[in-house]
Parts: sequence; structure tokens; C-alpha cells
Amino acid sequence: MINYKLIAMKFGEGLKYGTSINEIERVATAVFDFGSSSHPHENITSSRSQLIYDWVMTLSEQAIDEEKKLLLLQDFINYLTPQGNPLRNLIKEVIKLPQLDFWAMIHPDVITVSQKKFEDGHYADAVESAFKEFNCRVQKTVKQKTGKEPNNHFG
Repeated sequence: MINYKLIAMKFGEGLKYGTSINEIERVATAVFDFGSSSHPHENITSSRSQLIYDWVMTLSEQAIDEEKKLLLLQDFINYLTPQGNPLRNLIKEVIKLPQLDFWAMIHPDVITVSQKKFEDGHYADAVESAFKEFNCRVQKTVKQKTGKEPNNHFG
């Protein structure tokens, strides 16, 4: 579940002095193909923050898939923030979804041998290590099931 309220609050707080109401409206109407609806929040005191909150919460209500919503939200954030602004990483910081966590789908032994390499940008080495781990696991399984050493056709 994506916490749109938290994203909206943090984004609004981060931008309440860095943009204008007109700019928020211009960007929102360019990015979104729907109008905003009102989502009053008693703890929001800035009109800019409230406007951002309204747009993000309206996006959350749209009948489109979550991936598309996240892409639209990232566009909205990117168009309102300059390059290098930490708010551009807001979605990654707030969302902790298993389906967005690629490593949650990977076997722990593969993670052990390849995650660090992958995160350091050594993609080919990470893939090679993962395949070597897979090869080792296949060989062990074949030997366990047949009692014989497998022919090493995997490298």
C-alpha cells in the first residue's frame, strides 16, 4: 500500500517556499489528465502545501494502476523541483513495497553473492555470480536426486 498522504505531506512541506500556486497548477494540469479535488487537512497551514496535497490525494483516487500513478507522481515531483533536489527521491524513501523490492523475489544465496556487486554498479559481475550460484545449486540437486555427479555443461 502506497502512503500517498505521507508523500503529499512531505512534498508539500518541502516545496511550500520554493514554488508558487500558479506554478503548481500549471505543472499539475500538464502532468495529470484529471482535475484536482479538495482534501482539506487541518494540519496544513500553507496554501501551496494544501494544493500539492490536494493533487497527490486526487491522484491516489484515480482508477489507474499503481505503477502508472507512481510514474505520474514522479513526473509531478520532477517538474516542480530542480535537478539534485532531495525531494526527487521522496517516492523511493517513502515506499517500501515488496513488489517494488526486486531483492525480495531473489533467493537468499543469490543475494549473498550478487547484491553488493549489483548495488555497486558491477552488473555483469553480479549476474555472473548469480549464475554461478545457480549452477552450483543445480549440480547439488542433480547429485542429491541421482547420486551421480552431473556433467558440467553449465560452465
